[in-house]
Amino acid sequence: MLRPPARLSAVVLSALASGAATTRATAQQGARFRCSAPQTHRRAMRVAWIFLRPDKTEVAHGMDFHELAADGRIRRVTGFFGAPPVITP
Repeated sequence: MLRPPARLSAVVLSALASGAATTRATAQQGARFRCSAPQTHRRAMRVAWIFLRPDKTEVAHGMDFHELAADGRIRRVTGFFGAPPVITP
């Protein structure tokens, strides 16, 4: 398994902690998640989501990819924030 350099890991962990704190604070102010219908293919699933404040302004959006176990339960989730990268022709 590849591991990111220790410095990168510290940066990522710091960003995640900051994001989690912001999400908790925003959720306490009444923000809610909205999700798309799941799209599945064999043992994979994807869901687009948006996190909205009570006034319907966006806090964040993204897409999660789920790996499903043989019994259909979620085995692993990989989440991405924001829009996908732009493709240049």
